[in-house]
Amino acid sequence: MPGRSRHAFFDRRCTLLRPLLCLLALLAVPAHADLGDSARIPLHRWSWQTWSSEAGLPQISGKALALDHEGVMWVGTENGLARFDGSRFEVFTPGNTPQLSSAWITRLMVDREGRVWIGNLRNVAVYADGRFIGSDELGEVSALAQTGDGEVLVGAGRLYHAGVDGGQLLLQAEDTVGAVSALLAAPARGLWIAERAGWLRHRDDSGETLRPLPAELARVTALAWYDDTLWLGGEGGLYRFDGDRFQPVNFAAASQPVQAMAIDPRGCLWIASHGDVYRRHSHGGMETVASQAAHAFPWVMAFLPTEDGIWMGSLYHGLRYYWLPPVQRLGHEEGLQDPSLWAVIADGDGILIGTDAGVARWDGRRFREVLPPSALPHPAAYSVLRDRNGRIWAGTRSGLARFDPATGSTTGFERTRGTQINGLHEDDDGRIWIASATGLFRHPGGDAGDIEEVNANGLLSGMRIRAIERGSDGELWLATESGLFVLNGTHAEPVTGTGIDGAFVTSVRVLADGKVVVGTYDRGIAVRGRDGLWSQHSIATGLPSDTVFSMHALGDGVLVSYSSGAYGWHVPDTGQATPAYRMFVYDFGDRPGRSRIRCCNGGGNDKGTIHLGAFWLPTLNGLVRVPLDIQPMPTPVVDVLDINGRKADADDVRLAVGERQLAVHFRSIDYRYGFLQQFRYRLQGVDAGWIETPSRDPITYAQVPPGRFRFEMQARLPFRPWGKMAAVQIDVPPRFVETWTFRTLMAIAAMVLLAVLMRWRERRLRQQKERLEALIATRTGELAQANRRLGELNQVLNEASLSDPLTGLGNRRHLLNVVAAKQEDVRRAWQDGATSPVLGLMVIDIDHFKQINDALGHLAGDTVLSRIARLLGRLVGEEDGLARWGGEEFVVVTCVDRVEDLLDYAECLRRAVEAEAIEVTPQRQVTASIGVAAWPTAATQLDRHDWTVSLGLADFALYRAKVSGRNRSALIKVTGVAPEAWPERPDAGTVREWLETGRAELHLRP
Repeated sequence: MPGRSRHAFFDRRCTLLRPLLCLLALLAVPAHADLGDSARIPLHRWSWQTWSSEAGLPQISGKALALDHEGVMWVGTENGLARFDGSRFEVFTPGNTPQLSSAWITRLMVDREGRVWIGNLRNVAVYADGRFIGSDELGEVSALAQTGDGEVLVGAGRLYHAGVDGGQLLLQAEDTVGAVSALLAAPARGLWIAERAGWLRHRDDSGETLRPLPAELARVTALAWYDDTLWLGGEGGLYRFDGDRFQPVNFAAASQPVQAMAIDPRGCLWIASHGDVYRRHSHGGMETVASQAAHAFPWVMAFLPTEDGIWMGSLYHGLRYYWLPPVQRLGHEEGLQDPSLWAVIADGDGILIGTDAGVARWDGRRFREVLPPSALPHPAAYSVLRDRNGRIWAGTRSGLARFDPATGSTTGFERTRGTQINGLHEDDDGRIWIASATGLFRHPGGDAGDIEEVNANGLLSGMRIRAIERGSDGELWLATESGLFVLNGTHAEPVTGTGIDGAFVTSVRVLADGKVVVGTYDRGIAVRGRDGLWSQHSIATGLPSDTVFSMHALGDGVLVSYSSGAYGWHVPDTGQATPAYRMFVYDFGDRPGRSRIRCCNGGGNDKGTIHLGAFWLPTLNGLVRVPLDIQPMPTPVVDVLDINGRKADADDVRLAVGERQLAVHFRSIDYRYGFLQQFRYRLQGVDAGWIETPSRDPITYAQVPPGRFRFEMQARLPFRPWGKMAAVQIDVPPRFVETWTFRTLMAIAAMVLLAVLMRWRERRLRQQKERLEALIATRTGELAQANRRLGELNQVLNEASLSDPLTGLGNRRHLLNVVAAKQEDVRRAWQDGATSPVLGLMVIDIDHFKQINDALGHLAGDTVLSRIARLLGRLVGEEDGLARWGGEEFVVVTCVDRVEDLLDYAECLRRAVEAEAIEVTPQRQVTASIGVAAWPTAATQLDRHDWTVSLGLADFALYRAKVSGRNRSALIKVTGVAPEAWPERPDAGTVREWLETGRAELHLRP
């Protein structure tokens, strides 16, 4: 929503929720005060993150720690110094930093001016203003301190007073002090110096005192002013000095070597001794963190307390940061037998839970077993209810049991044996409703009666029901794995039109204002508004997940748990956009070297509760308590460190002339959630919009044009708004060739050159024109002559392609062209209606031609063909078509007005052949037979048949002329065949049938 953070929880209704939250918080204080007292929260409830060599630490030992004024962590190891911003280690060794005489770092300190002092096995160095300054060799540095007046002291083989002047590190030794093992500059308590020779020296305004140290203490390794007493840790254990005498501290590691001590802002003294960690509370108790504990960090060599946590450096395991989480996890250390929780309900001043090992109760201090697994049908208590009579109902994965604390008796119910009980609900009449994997059941309550199935017109039998919610009108809303149902009395029906019809419904809540909120396993949340209309909300509309495990009403909103955490959400009215949500818990999964909550768990009734000022949730790693006033994860701040190596401290960075590539280095310091951070950046004037990236690699631009640009960058965590913008102005100066001066000079030079070129070009063009005109005239003549020759050759080729080489007549291709033209003439005449001409097709075949070839040879046959061709050429008019069709056959194409005229035409041709008196032998004269047909075959056949159909009829007529004695002309005329009865191509049998049945006529001459 405009002008409002998308991550504010119930923004508009905060004033309505505040009284309720305050009341719940007040109720929570007496029984659970230790949960909110940071000094009393045991270390196993803290969150932590570990970094070692695989993350970039130069070596596994964390021997010294310091946090500079920018919030950057400095870590000293046995193989180099590292600077760490939560994401990346920058390593310094004598190889790249010669001011360090040794890679074995022994001590680190940040003074009040922000300078980092580094002690190693050979010298001391200081990092100030972005550079290192080293001293001459002075041996192992064992202590660093800064007095109240700002003087820096260095403890080594002697005590040195250190300072920086003109880029030089100055050291002045004290002759009266021997080799130093530890230093402590305690405010208002003076300076304490532990010497390796066994002396404790104290200086304050009143002077200096010198006392021998207990021989049992041996070498002192750490000093701390705590509880108005000096504490000394050494190779012989832990001692206290009250100003008069030394007393050993009696605790679990008494007489064991102490490696480190520190006091945190919460008033606790941290002690590292012989692999274990101890924390002495301000109230006097001592907490032990044994090295074998799951949350322990063994062999701590250095502490660095912060406002909200503590850093530890280990001899073997690198670096770890513990911080006080807003979410408290309660588990094995508080007496929980099994960490897998399924059910969580409010129970007076405590919390009742169902686990894989029965039912237990959190009383504010410890978990107490209520129902052992042996008392239940199945060890896993999946749902829990305490009824109005104080009895505890436990629904397991294989049946239901009821426990009466007054009598200590447990009752099982045979009717539910083997059935997983997903949820339990007690109505206003004291009846117990049971949601199970095989349907809905009910118990009348009280001691009498048994469980009965609620058949509800047969609709609910065998259905997997997850949760039950009583509606404002007494109806029951049922969340099932097959959708949402509502039960009124004995009648059940599915709820449709929700947008999630048929979905796996995990939770239903009816709010005080009448809205119904329905959560699903994978399709988001559906809401029935006060107007009765449904709306659907999901990731696509702004929710963090489409999965809902459980929901819990709070005011006009709900607290929602899902597979990766829990969030609060104001439920909108119909037609409103999906409101903003507030993330309460975010479980980012398994991360190397990091603690995890493993939230959340279960789907159905009693899978969480709002009680005692907190939201209580079941997880696979214990019970989680989320304060309702939890603060969101801090919004990260990103800093632009440098651009191409130039510090971005100022608001303006100017590149060198010709420098066009950009490399922007940045950081966002976050030791808790740095791995979750997301970034976006843009270079205004170059980038079209924001570019998002999860990477912390330098941002590079290959070629940036000259100009003035603004580089902007922001960071955020998941489900949080973008943080404060970091911005730097970048000036990219132009090269000389990119300046207006250069461009003006180049423009003038270009115009002068252009004028010269134009004059030269004009002269050249004139000369070229003259030469080209002469050449064109020559080439034009040659081309015309070549075109004439080509035309003549094309004509010869065309004639050759259309004529028969033996007879000189046209060939088939020629005939096809003639037929196409004649057909167009016939069609045009028919369409005009003036006449109805027909296309006549005559097939002429020389009689007994094969015998001529066989008897006299092919030369004689060719002679006969040539003479017949010349004869036909004289007889057939120029407007008709004549072609040698193949072998001894010729085809004549002509147009006539009547079909009968075709037979006269054919007979004329036949008699002419007979009269030509071509004698091949004295006994034989050449004759010819002719078959005739017309196209179209009838007035209705103009476009029905191709002309080749008529050619086939002519060929059949030729056949009849041959079989009837040869030297005859035959015409076939089809008269009685309906258009629809015509085959596509009539064969000889068909034509013969037509002749026999009178549907076709055969005319023969003579």
